[in-house]
Amino acid sequence: MTVEYLKKAPLHSRSDATEKREIVRIILDENEAGGDAKALEYAAKFYNYEGEIILTDEAIAAASELVPEKMKRDIEFAHANVKKIVAAQTCTVSDFEIEEVPGLIAGQKAIPVNAAGGYIPGGQCSHIASAIMTVTTAKVVGGNNTFACSPPHILQQHRYIEHGTFYSIFVLAVIMFLQIITSVPELITGLMSATIIGFALYSSIRHNKRE
Repeated sequence: MTVEYLKKAPLHSRSDATEKREIVRIILDENEAGGDAKALEYAAKFYNYEGEIILTDEAIAAASELVPEKMKRDIEFAHANVKKIVAAQTCTVSDFEIEEVPGLIAGQKAIPVNAAGGYIPGGQCSHIASAIMTVTTAKVVGGNNTFACSPPHILQQHRYIEHGTFYSIFVLAVIMFLQIITSVPELITGLMSATIIGFALYSSIRHNKRE
């Protein structure tokens, strides 16, 4: 049966994601077909990253040396707590079925998997909890292959961009508060945020030239 729309809202840049979906589909297909070589090509294109995809033990050890001892202890503490609760949870997972009403069966079935992957946000505001909650969980339950992916720290080349982003968010919050009592034109809101980000980029470029 054909669906007849009595009224349809016009598509615009915010609601029509057809083009974006197509771009994402192409990227995924090319990565699947091209493997690591294609992934490196896209990393260079989008992130200006040309390093290794898989970190070596030496690179991991070198990065670990940069972490302050107190932070290491905090991470170990959080890791131990998550490991303990996940180990306890595995003992409670079991299959069951119930007939809620005649003919309606509901239940739970635990299906083991051989691999698990986790995404760990990068940048100056990295979320170590993402690694603890995904990688630790997979390791405790016995996954044969556990992978963790994190983006390169590309903002090191523009060190003030994130600062500008934070200030822009603060300005937006102030404007939202002001809009309770008065109207603030969107043009002013956009220009203020763009100006802050632009100044942050300019400061980053000047800093890099001085170094």
